[in-house]
Amino acid sequence: MTKILITGGTGTLGRVLSKLLTLKGIEHTIASRHNPDSQRNWVHLDLLNNTGMAPAIDGKEVIFHLAHDLKKENECTKNLLDNLRNKSNTQLIYISIVGVDNIPIGYYKQKRQSEKMIIESGIPYSILRSTQFHDFVDKTLTQIMKFPVFFLPKNMLLQPIQTEVTAKNLAMLLTQAPTGRIDSIGGKQRYTLSELLKLWQKATNNHSFAFNLPLFGKFGKALYKGKLTCEKNASEGLSWEEWLKRKYNMNINSINKDCTDGKGT
Repeated sequence: MTKILITGGTGTLGRVLSKLLTLKGIEHTIASRHNPDSQRNWVHLDLLNNTGMAPAIDGKEVIFHLAHDLKKENECTKNLLDNLRNKSNTQLIYISIVGVDNIPIGYYKQKRQSEKMIIESGIPYSILRSTQFHDFVDKTLTQIMKFPVFFLPKNMLLQPIQTEVTAKNLAMLLTQAPTGRIDSIGGKQRYTLSELLKLWQKATNNHSFAFNLPLFGKFGKALYKGKLTCEKNASEGLSWEEWLKRKYNMNINSINKDCTDGKGT
């Protein structure tokens, strides 16, 4: 049986992937700095401080590298790769983000640099880029729209995806040899941020007002041209409207009514 490790196993995606593998009867170990749920298949691993490496990775044949650090992503990846140099039987599956090669902001640059380090490491790998999760969009809007008035780049394009769909695509990589390439996956539909916001406000009964925030330069052009989206639309999983309906127990027809302007499709 393949010995599997999930770094960042207690994060949003890590939890979903772990649950999926468990349902499939696939044994695996989750690794993180803390074990909030007291899971038995957990091992301590601190990628940033380079501690717990040997107990976590020794003997592992597949490592899902899902751990992330907003400020020092590259250091985490470098430490993992350095400890995998002499382990030729280990396959690395890395989760990245659609747009890392086009969006000039710090975290995306780090993710792109991590991709390059993995490609140049000589370690067998597969890289999957995903668009933003529904959970992430919901959490971000919840934090922003707690204020009565805010500014948002309403015309930027997004393609949110159900976390479970990304996890399923990662799990599918277990059935094949390392691809040695970068693949991308996005949600069912593209939306302007204005459309996403209107649907979310309808579902959450939020009445805050958002002014449009124009973005300029390379960053703004990339967001307006849909560089956070991709051509591969997931045919499965929940759309943004369907996900909102499930989470907030709303009637989907009620959510959709008068909430889209058609710019994102």
